[in-house]
Formats: sequence, C-alpha cells, structure tokens
Amino acid sequence: MRNNFKSVSSIIILILFVSGCMTTRKIEPLSFYTITPNIQVETGESTTATLGIRPLLSARPYSLAMAYQRDDHILEYRHNTQWAEQPSATITRALRDTLIATNRFADVGLATEMTRPDFLLTGEVRKYHEHITNATSSAELEVRIEIRRARDVDVLLAHTFYSRIPMEESSPEAFTAAINNALEEMTVALSEKLKSLTIM
Repeated sequence: MRNNFKSVSSIIILILFVSGCMTTRKIEPLSFYTITPNIQVETGESTTATLGIRPLLSARPYSLAMAYQRDDHILEYRHNTQWAEQPSATITRALRDTLIATNRFADVGLATEMTRPDFLLTGEVRKYHEHITNATSSAELEVRIEIRRARDVDVLLAHTFYSRIPMEESSPEAFTAAINNALEEMTVALSEKLKSLTIM
C-alpha cells in the first residue's frame, strides 16, 4: 500500500512539474522612453570666459526606473517601463545645450575634456518623478545648479530650479511629455538668469 501511495504521489508531482514547465509564460517587454527637450533660449552678451560642466549628481531614487510618488510620500516604480538613459545624463546634456545657445561663454564643455576652464558647473537632480494624488497627477522636476569660478571661491550662480507640470492622465506617455516640458522650462529660466550676470 505504501509503495503504491508513493508511486502515485511521485507520478502526480511529476505531472504537475511537467505541466508547469510546459506552460508558456507571457513576458512583457520593457518600454524605453526618451526625453528630447527643444532648447529655445535668447542669446546674451558674449564673453571670453570658458565653462566646464561636471556631470550632475542624482538623488538615490532617480535612475533608469520611472518613479512615481503618492501623497503618502512613498516612492514606487512603474513595471516594465524605463528611461532610455539616466535622468542626470539627460539633464546634463540639456544644460550644456542651453549654455552653448546663450552664447555667454566662449566655450562650454565637459570639465574632464577641458584644460582649466574659468568656471565650473556642478549640480544635483533632486526630483524627477510623477506625483499622484487622488484627483490629479503632475510631473515634478527639481535641479540644483551652481556655477563657481574654477580657481576661486566666487559663486557666479547658485539656484534651485523647480517645475511642476499638470498631467491629464497618469501614464508613462503623459509623464514623459510633462517632464520634457518641465526641462524646457528649466532651460529658459537658466538662460534668463545668465542674461543678468556679469561674467568676467
């Protein structure tokens, strides 16, 4: 009896195992989203100063995963949805394009590729997420930027740029469009601040 019971149990376990292995699993592919801001800023008075940009640091939660935060302050991530590149890299490139477009500096590049630039830009991505409430959704972007003289303690610019763009729906597509708009707002605000600065 015991042998028969063991045999039957073994057969049932084997059948369950095989049927589980033969079941086709549905794998959802990853979706990648890109941010491509349209940089349209006014030019200012040109100078002979050069500016080196150090890649922006990023607050720990913001990487390739698409983040969202509810009113309970818990940060979560969308499944199978990612940015095509790190948010800090996207913003660093947008800043570089903006600074070049303003024409305020004779040369703008990555600090590691320049020989003794006159000024250095550093910064941090502090917010880069969708904020979801019971009634609305919005994209939040917060970036701290500092421009200092490379061989001195003088601060040319120190400012925290913040944008909150309302969204019609909570979706990766709507969030991508909204964060793109927020980044465009930031580039315009940066160019306006640069216009009023005395760069020597």
